Amino acid sequence: MSATDNTASFRDRVQQRVQFKQGKLADADRDILLDRERFTYGLSKAEAEAILDEELRAYQPSAATPAASEAHLAPEPSPVPPSPDSTSNPVSNPAPISEAELHSAPESAAATNTESSAESTESDNESTESTESSEVPPTRPELLPAATAKDPQDTTTMRPSIPPDVYLANLQRYGAAYSRALDKGFLFDDDTKEELRRLAHDLELDPNDVTKTEQDILRQRFNPKASPPPAPPDPLPVKANAVQPPPPPQIPESYRNRLSELKKLLNKRPQWKQADEMTLELILSLLYHGKDEKDTELDPNVLVNFAAEPWQRAVMQELDKCWQAKGKFGFQRQLQIYQSIIQAPGREPSQDLALEEAIQFAKTVQWWKVPLPGFGFLKFYDRLNFTPQAPAGHLPAWWFWKTTKRNNFRLGGLSLLSQRGGCRMDTALLAAFMIFLKTCGFSAQPTAQPTKNLEMTQEEDNDAG
Repeated sequence: MSATDNTASFRDRVQQRVQFKQGKLADADRDILLDRERFTYGLSKAEAEAILDEELRAYQPSAATPAASEAHLAPEPSPVPPSPDSTSNPVSNPAPISEAELHSAPESAAATNTESSAESTESDNESTESTESSEVPPTRPELLPAATAKDPQDTTTMRPSIPPDVYLANLQRYGAAYSRALDKGFLFDDDTKEELRRLAHDLELDPNDVTKTEQDILRQRFNPKASPPPAPPDPLPVKANAVQPPPPPQIPESYRNRLSELKKLLNKRPQWKQADEMTLELILSLLYHGKDEKDTELDPNVLVNFAAEPWQRAVMQELDKCWQAKGKFGFQRQLQIYQSIIQAPGREPSQDLALEEAIQFAKTVQWWKVPLPGFGFLKFYDRLNFTPQAPAGHLPAWWFWKTTKRNNFRLGGLSLLSQRGGCRMDTALLAAFMIFLKTCGFSAQPTAQPTKNLEMTQEEDNDAG
């Protein structure tokens, strides 16, 4: 969705809120619009405030009650007031009117009509306030009925007391915000996670529904439901002028030369680390091809937004073949292992499901060290297994380890070099790289998980480290 569409959608949301509240927004309503919902549409706080102020000003002229407007009109002639002594119907028993009373009647009638109009205005205002308070559903626990108020000590999950269609729309809005965060590569940033939690709270969503929505989105990213293959057509005789399939993409000579060098590094006596570093250099050259600015590490934003050309996909496929020649390494194998983990049956939904899956991947390819039960961290790069006996998917790995010192410290790393080590998993980079591999034509079809890797004991992990 473009920035213009986001702005228009946010303006529609503000208009609905202003009309529902009849132009009287409480501080809590403003906070929801300016601090929560603006994040859903990717607007700055200044832009959101400007739109809110415009809609409030546009609503004020039509928000005045009809009675208040009529109070400023000239009073219509009113009937002559009845005599104070009359106790019967003033219409059927009119009292005699003196000449002095006749001259003072218009002024008296105007005053009476003005007072009546003012009383009508107050009555209408009270009616408007009563209608407003009856239409606005309570949102604070103390205002909810006893049946729906949540006891702080109660750990059971209760469905919010809102209409089903509104609840479903709120759940879809949260899913859209979660997808945008994943596309930007900031899904697992602490600030973004907090924004998503607050958005789910403001939309009154069930935590179980939120978790299931996030899980479904991740599943769709890595396992789109493929339609059944069409039945093969009847064989037809090939005509001389039949359209031939396009030739395979031509890889530029500079890349062919570098791929040849990589094959030599992975030949009979592999030079693992040099080949690993050259692999990352080739990937970076593809990502920043034709651009002035280049980076020395992989950026999740660049990975998920990369539109691979045919020759670039061909380079990645040839790059993978260099590693596949060793039998169990390469990007294809890493993607298949990752796919088999996120599709594993019986996984319990949780708020940190993506982090759990990333750690499981690191354990499977033996990137993860567990010195003590319940405590683990990413291995230092020099402690990886650079031998043919390394587990499936263990190499290449430099694409994940190469980072800046600042980013390494942010993840709790202990390495003084520009590489990871002794730190937490970078879930955003791992997920983004798997999306990049699918963009480059790699198959996401899961493969059987290596049992030994999944059931790796603490002693085996220490030996591998």
